[in-house]
Amino acid sequence: FSYIKFNSKIGNLAKLKVKALPQEITHLSLVENDLQKIILIKSKDYLSFSYGFYKPKIYISTSLVKALDPKQLEAVILHELYHVKNNHMLLLFLNELVSTTLFFFPVLKDLVKKVKVYFENQADSFVKEVQKTDIYLHKS
Repeated sequence: FSYIKFNSKIGNLAKLKVKALPQEITHLSLVENDLQKIILIKSKDYLSFSYGFYKPKIYISTSLVKALDPKQLEAVILHELYHVKNNHMLLLFLNELVSTTLFFFPVLKDLVKKVKVYFENQADSFVKEVQKTDIYLHKS
């Protein structure tokens, strides 16, 4: 199960959590009400993802924060925030659970892939709507 592998990786990343968010994040006015949902992790890798079912969080690496300009960083956070607010992690987990359990219906695997793409497109559309452009999203 990919969930178990990913959950183990999250546990390792949690050890790299940085206690305070940098100004690059705290100064973003569009996400100021959701700062408690953002977890900064010390990593040289460019990482950005949402994770969790009950209280989902947005994980962003320090190297990604340093690499992006403020509007690009805002686009990344808004994208992940859309996933968090719409419980996409739970829905994806349930989709994967059903397709794995009913492995003898190969059409379900295709459906899960389509749902993932749909969620990503919806998050991108949200960012485009909020920022009134998709240029920062594509640059990040």
